[in-house]
Amino acid sequence: MTSVTQAKPEAADAGKGNGKPKDALDEFLRAVRTPVEPGRADRTVAIAFASGWHAADARSASAAVDAGDGEAQQTLTLAGAMLRADVARLGEPLRAAAQDVEALMQAIDGLEAGQSRAEAARRVDDMFGAQLLAADFRLGKAFMLGCRIAALRDAAPADDFDPAAFAQRFVADHDRLQDSLSQLATALPPNAGHSVRDSLNMWATALTADARKLEALRPDHVTRQVEAWRTLLSGEKAGRDTLELPDYVGVAEGVADQLRQVIRRGLRRFWPLLAAALALMLAGIGLIVVLRDSAGVTAGIAAVITSLGLTWKGLGGSLGRAVAKVEQPAWAAQVDRAIAFAITRPLPPELVEDADKDTLLGRLHSWRKEHPRPSDQGSRMHAQT
Repeated sequence: MTSVTQAKPEAADAGKGNGKPKDALDEFLRAVRTPVEPGRADRTVAIAFASGWHAADARSASAAVDAGDGEAQQTLTLAGAMLRADVARLGEPLRAAAQDVEALMQAIDGLEAGQSRAEAARRVDDMFGAQLLAADFRLGKAFMLGCRIAALRDAAPADDFDPAAFAQRFVADHDRLQDSLSQLATALPPNAGHSVRDSLNMWATALTADARKLEALRPDHVTRQVEAWRTLLSGEKAGRDTLELPDYVGVAEGVADQLRQVIRRGLRRFWPLLAAALALMLAGIGLIVVLRDSAGVTAGIAAVITSLGLTWKGLGGSLGRAVAKVEQPAWAAQVDRAIAFAITRPLPPELVEDADKDTLLGRLHSWRKEHPRPSDQGSRMHAQT
């Protein structure tokens, strides 16, 4: 009697170990809910980028002042004030690396006191960049990135704009800018580095189009685009603030497609075991019918399936862990891509519509068609008199 009493719980436990199909879903959801820690941005890197932008402002304004443009003096004064504020914000890492912050401040003062403003601006540029590079490689690279992106703006003057010359300049600078954005992506503000990099790549592809299409490019397209990049990289504007409801719909669609691929591949990987389990189950049903001993046969089949390492919980947990590892990165990547599409609105449609569908530029064209913004978005209402 004792042996029979002990056998029944063992059979029940064996069947319980294999579980039910619902256990797969429960374990899948439990694994997916596990949070993934996001990376952390470094605020000083965004400040260093803004410093490079302000140094570029000082260079262009100082050249204008030296050329006799009195109105540029106000711009130069503002650039000097911004550079002093940047040095104050970056004072801690500079002093920790034994950099001469006082000499840098004196060089900035020379923007307004020197005879040659352009020479003073070059001195500030060289000294600031060198000190930041010595303090932290990322700070120096962010400073140079700010200088170079601002230089693209200066390469599109409103009064004498040559689209072909600008396209040549942009493509020549592209690889260096892309490398800097990729290297600084985790230190820059969230959703900034990768989004701007993708936007930069779309512009580079568009500017290699037929020269006749380049005639659609105007200097205000360039200035608006570069300003959009600046606001994200400096942290002035959060990347997600550029998105609207149609963009989030596209993000959700993209994530769903990627997760569907993960689940499909996971099930394909488990297919041999699932086929074995199905064969054992059918064999068990046959034995139950023939032998009429459901408890023993069920326990035996459950033990065999468990020995194969296949349980409903194991299957659901494996798929859930795979999806959990992909879900957060997939969502972040899709958000970055949506932001890139959103901030690349200044790119003229003439340079987008004939792009190859397998390129980012081609996907931008599809995104604009499938997720259109309201026609009156951003428009201003003027009182009629």
